[in-house]
Amino acid sequence: MCRLIKFKRTYLNSNPIEKYEDGAFLFLPSIVKIYLEYNKLMKCGCHLPAFVKYIKKVYNRTVAVSGTCQEGSGKRIPILDYSQCQNYSLFQRNLQCQTCSGIICNEVTSCPGTEPVCRFAISMNGAKLKTERSCSTYRKCVEAMRNNTLTCNKRTNGTSCTGCCVGHLCNKNDFIGWTKSLVFRLIFKKFNEYKIPAENISRAMEHDLSTVTGTFRVEDCGSNRNKIFAIYCTVFSEMTESQLRRNISQVLNKSQELLNLGVKKSHMKFLDESWTKSFAFRLILKSFNEYKKPAENISRAMEHEVLTVTGKFRVEYPGFKYW
Repeated sequence: MCRLIKFKRTYLNSNPIEKYEDGAFLFLPSIVKIYLEYNKLMKCGCHLPAFVKYIKKVYNRTVAVSGTCQEGSGKRIPILDYSQCQNYSLFQRNLQCQTCSGIICNEVTSCPGTEPVCRFAISMNGAKLKTERSCSTYRKCVEAMRNNTLTCNKRTNGTSCTGCCVGHLCNKNDFIGWTKSLVFRLIFKKFNEYKIPAENISRAMEHDLSTVTGTFRVEDCGSNRNKIFAIYCTVFSEMTESQLRRNISQVLNKSQELLNLGVKKSHMKFLDESWTKSFAFRLILKSFNEYKKPAENISRAMEHEVLTVTGKFRVEYPGFKYW
């Protein structure tokens, strides 16, 4: 994202590009030249002509675009000559964004203003990794993104990174890839012998994990004799799963909080990875704007179909209009 902000030229010649999505070039505020020659399958669209006009009007800078596109009639014309866009807007009216902080984020806001965008930001305060989702305006968000070159280069205390996108709930996930989420499951053997509420153990582990770089949430997953706790982690993408597992293990093995509760280290063990694994698959649905079905309906239909597959499945629509 830091480098994209500085992009002045992008070369997309001789690619099998059929179309470009709304918002595809919106967050390239320094761009001066876009090369799109020899994309014989590319259909004309409204985003590029509108983007070029906006940059000229707001920033008084000319963006040159080379290449042709195909109109509905089949005729090929220069990309910026496409004029069937009278009601087109670069910015989505009544744009919905997630607006909250932390791992769990269920708040949604319809963003006001004429140039709304969704914002995703991360920052570090000591070892604590904070994520924040909010509404913003295009110009404010672009300026914040420019600061990434100064504040988003290192993964240390004071790090601050901002990304922007357009499309309903597009900031639901870290669409840039600064962070990743992992889940570890910890089993407490002979838990029914303890007289400690599971909530107390969850809070003790969260307290200890506050010294590990990232954000952590611990939940009791039920069970009787052998209690299982799920540790939900959000960490920088550079962190490997094995290294994070070691970090968590070292902290919990030295935990004074758990010792004060009377927890025996020998009763505490990570579930063997051979028991369960977590995967994430991403499925792209081409020409989605041609469908007249809500994304939520498609997600639920897929979840219904995979009920016949052994395992637990969840389908989410993260949005697709960004950068």
